[in-house]
Amino acid sequence: MREWVKQAERDAGTGDGGLTGDERRELAELRRENRRLREDAGILKRATAFCNVKRACELLKASRSAYCEARGDEPSGRARQDAGLAARVRAAYVESKGRFGSPRVHAVLRAQGLRHSASGSHG
Repeated sequence: MREWVKQAERDAGTGDGGLTGDERRELAELRRENRRLREDAGILKRATAFCNVKRACELLKASRSAYCEARGDEPSGRARQDAGLAARVRAAYVESKGRFGSPRVHAVLRAQGLRHSASGSHG
C-alpha cells in the first residue's frame, strides 16, 4: 500500500523524485526500442559478411562511406587524395594572404605540377 501512495505522490509531482508512471512507461518503451535497434545492427553486421555491401547500403539508404566509417575502415585512397589536395589549396590561399580566388589558386597548383579539376578527376 505504501508503494501505491509513493507512486501517486510521484505522479502528482510531490514525491521523492522517483519516476512517474508516464516516465516509467516511456523508459520501458525506450529500452524495448534500444534492444530492437541493437538486434537490427547485429543482423546487418552479420548480413554484410555474406552479401554485397553496396547493395546492402542501397537497401538501407545509407552511404557506403558511412558504413565503412562505422566499421572502422581506413579512409579510401580517394579520400586521402582529396584531403591532400584540400591542404594544398588552403596553403596556396593562405600564402596569397586570402587574395586569390579559385582561378588563381588553380593556376598556382598547376604551376606546382598538380593536375586536378573541380569534378574530382585528379591527375
